[in-house]
Amino acid sequence: MNNKFIEYDKKIKLILVGDSNVGKTTFFNKLRDDDYLTLTTTTIGVDFMSMRKKYNNEEFKICLWDTAGQERYKSVITTYFREICGVILMFDLSRYESYINLQNWLNILEYANKCNHNHPILLIGNKSDLKNIIPNEELEKFKQTKNVIYIEMSCINTNRQSLENLLDLLINKISEIPHDCKGIVKYNKEQRTYLQKHNTAKKNNCC
Repeated sequence: MNNKFIEYDKKIKLILVGDSNVGKTTFFNKLRDDDYLTLTTTTIGVDFMSMRKKYNNEEFKICLWDTAGQERYKSVITTYFREICGVILMFDLSRYESYINLQNWLNILEYANKCNHNHPILLIGNKSDLKNIIPNEELEKFKQTKNVIYIEMSCINTNRQSLENLLDLLINKISEIPHDCKGIVKYNKEQRTYLQKHNTAKKNNCC
């Protein structure tokens, strides 16, 4: 455990997945233009940010990974699918192939799942400003079968606050999953107090 004061009650890990060019990076970049943003990094095939928000009188540190959708990165990004507690899955309403490939992403997520339960999924049908070519009956069946939170939107025409509201929907669902989820790290008051005192003592002893 790090020797620094933990300023939050829970740390949660989310993943943003879907085919390339469906709008994931637009979603990610708009969301990270945020006063609560604490960290952003970029690596091969993956972008990362963390932000702080309050839910039900608890301070959350939200860690979000935006993954590349290209086939050549799959072996890299699947390592980030482990120990998550929620998924933002995105497809393009104007590209049928990106909808069909949702099942492939779900298969990868299921294979990488280290928990004994399923993780909540926020499914986003993006680019609603373009022609929707996904058959409605087919989409309805998919939504019911997979038990997802489903939203149609246009990321490019949506403001940050609306994206935060979507994030709130997902985190509310996450709060209902079992307490042994590997994607949720909890810190009680005693742990936070101990770390704060330990860090203060270390600073005072520094010459």
